[in-house]
Amino acid sequence: MEKEGFERSLSLLEERGVVVQSLVTDRHTGVQKFMREQKKDIRHFFDPWHMGKAEAPQVAGEEAEEGDQRKYKEANRLLIDVLSIREKTLGKDHPAVKATLNNLAVLYRKQGQYREVEPLCRRALEIREKLLGKDHPDVASQLNNLALDCQNQGKYEEVECYYRRALKIDECKLGPDDPNVPKTKNNLASCLFKQGKYKEAEVLYKEILTSAHEKEFGSVDAENKPIWMHAEKREEVSKGELSDNALYEKHGGGYKASKVNSLIMNTILRNLAALYRRKGKMKAADMLEECATRYHKQDGSGELNRSDSFARLRAEMRKSSEILVKKLQDRKPPQMHKPKK
Repeated sequence: MEKEGFERSLSLLEERGVVVQSLVTDRHTGVQKFMREQKKDIRHFFDPWHMGKAEAPQVAGEEAEEGDQRKYKEANRLLIDVLSIREKTLGKDHPAVKATLNNLAVLYRKQGQYREVEPLCRRALEIREKLLGKDHPDVASQLNNLALDCQNQGKYEEVECYYRRALKIDECKLGPDDPNVPKTKNNLASCLFKQGKYKEAEVLYKEILTSAHEKEFGSVDAENKPIWMHAEKREEVSKGELSDNALYEKHGGGYKASKVNSLIMNTILRNLAALYRRKGKMKAADMLEECATRYHKQDGSGELNRSDSFARLRAEMRKSSEILVKKLQDRKPPQMHKPKK
């Protein structure tokens, strides 16, 4: 759509008698090809602002995915150049420098170069702390990124520290009901699980499920228990007096139409089930996995639906292009004055 709008706008300008000798655009590949093949007489330049702010991450993201090592090197060179320019012109602690550090980290992460990623994320964290304070929610977000990079290197003790700090910030600044809290708590629990700290991980998983249950169904009591309690009861009584389906309908059916039935909760159910299996609680694990599987089938929560988003984006771009063309059409063509004899 961007290329189409560009061509139509340029064509309209030429129809109105505007002589275009040079123009500046971003690094859109379709526009580049169009100018190179069909508008050779027009000098074409790239906007340095877009190159620094938008196109460097695009090269790091889209081109890197093609697996072409030459393009990895090109993206790396471009980002390092942008970083150097921003440090000299804006200062080493400017937010734009932090953004470039994160973009460079993304590039290294895509190549699996986690040792190179970690110092970049540490520096980005330091900048955020200086600008926003050590307890700002954005600092928690950066801590999560740093924890992930350390986890990819097997540095679980550091990972645990970062997640604990991020969780404390989220709970204090955003509140226990913020969506970031269960996500960070799940990350911490998974880190503890990988270190063999099963009791601590189990407590966190249960806290998340209990909190989600109370939001939807009220306080926990003898008649209103979260799903993990029923799973453990099933473990205690083996198969119990109820059949598997009846047990699910009685204790898990309420989740079908609730917000508890979400992708993050589905993940936590599976994580706690894996922990139960590690501890030998097979019946409890079976019940949680059964619930997670049913949720997945009932509402497709395990799949990300991007088609609507792309459709809206295309519609917005088409509308913007039409508005631009209409504005140009509404303008009166320039008066062509004949040269005086």
